[in-house]
Amino acid sequence: MYERMLSRLREAQDGICQAMSAIDGGHFREHQWDRRASFRATGLSLVLHPHNPAFYPRFKTWCDEYFFLKHRGEARGVGGVFFDDLRDRSREELFAFASDSLDVVVPAYAPIPERRHSHRFTEEEKRWQALRRGRYVEFNLVWDRGTLFGLRTDARVESVLMSLPLTAAFGFAAKPVGTSRR
Repeated sequence: MYERMLSRLREAQDGICQAMSAIDGGHFREHQWDRRASFRATGLSLVLHPHNPAFYPRFKTWCDEYFFLKHRGEARGVGGVFFDDLRDRSREELFAFASDSLDVVVPAYAPIPERRHSHRFTEEEKRWQALRRGRYVEFNLVWDRGTLFGLRTDARVESVLMSLPLTAAFGFAAKPVGTSRR
């Protein structure tokens, strides 16, 4: 069961990586893209509903609460669903649920870089991207349970921190400027 789940996760990651490879210069601008609409269009709530009608509202709330930078009073991302450590069903039911959930990720996400791959980014947009990456770093080091667990154990620190961006910035009360598309 575990090996099948890892295989499905690798397939999804490969699909996302292929879609991201088309982005011009590797400049990723998540703040401009309305992923919520993309996920709604793909029907994430419809995929979760047959497993349990309460899953979508439960996991949407979990996402909104978990990925919130309490020390800044702001959301880290644009929404979605979040779940982990589920134990209220059989392994087979949980695998089917996770597989069905995973099946909507690439179709929902892939169109975003496909639509945006030729966009040229201004220096201001790159600066804002670095600030958003800084928020990701803050979340991971202050709130993320997996990162904190790894740092509190004998895990290899480099492995624990490998998801952090190569570049990030931190600014006091940073906000988008002017007529930014953010």
